[in-house]
Amino acid sequence: MPILSRKSSKSESPTGIEQLASAYGFSVYDGASDKESRRRSSSGSPPSSAIASFFPRFNMGARADRHTGRGEQRKDRKGKRASPTRQPPNLDSISVEVLKEWEGSFDTLLKSPDGIVLFEEFLKSEFSEENIQFWRACERHKNLPQKSLKKEAEAIFEEYISQQASRLVNIDHQTTKEIIENMKSPSRETFVRAQQSIYLLMARDSFVRFVKSEPFQAALTR
Repeated sequence: MPILSRKSSKSESPTGIEQLASAYGFSVYDGASDKESRRRSSSGSPPSSAIASFFPRFNMGARADRHTGRGEQRKDRKGKRASPTRQPPNLDSISVEVLKEWEGSFDTLLKSPDGIVLFEEFLKSEFSEENIQFWRACERHKNLPQKSLKKEAEAIFEEYISQQASRLVNIDHQTTKEIIENMKSPSRETFVRAQQSIYLLMARDSFVRFVKSEPFQAALTR
């Protein structure tokens, strides 16, 4: 099945999806690709580890990065990191009852402004804050008036999906292809599948580590 990448070995006339993909920096070819292969144009050798310090008054210390050097590469590409909408609160300022609610439900955490900001700070320590940022952008997009959907969809695509995205999220090839097709006529459903994919990734992976992290557990048992 054709998938999306930069290189192409095709010689025939481009199809509609190929033309649209090309307009957004992609081409269609037969082969395998993933998020990291879409970053291959980045230069320089990444460092072997990263220092993660997050949450006011809590410090996790040194921690090896599972995706070595991702944070440094992303910083080079976009110039500076995205900041949360507001300063994260101290974990110990959150009641134990609220922390227990967050621990038991990712959805409950996502409904809390404090929860989202603290979770984003944790994701920064893992160089994966683009996931929650993309999820939030999709939530905003679904609630926009019709006249604003197209412009915002293009902004989200350029920032999180396109070949040159500064905060590239990890979604499968079929979902990317579906989004490119949806960009012909953006709607509130344009990013639904991608948002669900990123939601599940966070719920099954990052969220579990977040609630089991030393700072969270220390605040929970104080």
